[in-house]
Amino acid sequence: MVVIGILLAVQLNDYNEKRKDKIKEKVILIALQKELDAAKKDIEYFRGAREYHENLLREYLGQVMDSNLTPNQKAVIPTPTIYSGQSKFIPTYLNSIMYSGDIDLISNDSLKAELSTWQNQMTNIRERPLNAEVYIDYLYERMPQKELVEDNISQQWTNISLHSEEELSTYRIKFVNDFYYHNIIKSLITSHYAFRGALRYTIKMTEDIQEKISQELIKIKDD
Repeated sequence: MVVIGILLAVQLNDYNEKRKDKIKEKVILIALQKELDAAKKDIEYFRGAREYHENLLREYLGQVMDSNLTPNQKAVIPTPTIYSGQSKFIPTYLNSIMYSGDIDLISNDSLKAELSTWQNQMTNIRERPLNAEVYIDYLYERMPQKELVEDNISQQWTNISLHSEEELSTYRIKFVNDFYYHNIIKSLITSHYAFRGALRYTIKMTEDIQEKISQELIKIKDD
């Protein structure tokens, strides 16, 4: 009887420990679901912004390559500014449970692997550059530098705001007839397009993980 009592006590203790782990797992999964929601909204915003600026560049390129427009007509088209915004979202909660080891409380190994891959993907899209240096160098080499004033510090990388419209028209006539310049704009369009693809892939990855988390939460509830 004593042995049976000990076995029952061990089994009860084991059951209680598993139950506690399931409660902790549920808390972790719910927190992850919220973080993934926030990440997806952030990524969707920047994907939309990339698409908007990509379309602006496409429209601009179509205008400067339009054979029906004269050089003077093209010269009044504003030189495009380059959008380089990207997601700065850091999955703080996921990072913390990865560091603490609490990620192991998630019983689904496949889900844990996908979270690790997603974590790396988030780092990749935060650090991915637009590769706009060629465009910036092109402008710097062909537009004389002017002394910056306090109000223009934020735009010093283009230096465009420091020139008069008359000066800019003179530069633009040279730009719009330069096929090398056209290719630079095309490369920026390609970069935006590729970046949007990476963001779209990340959104899909996020949604797939969210679906898997929802399934795990249903399992815990049924248990």
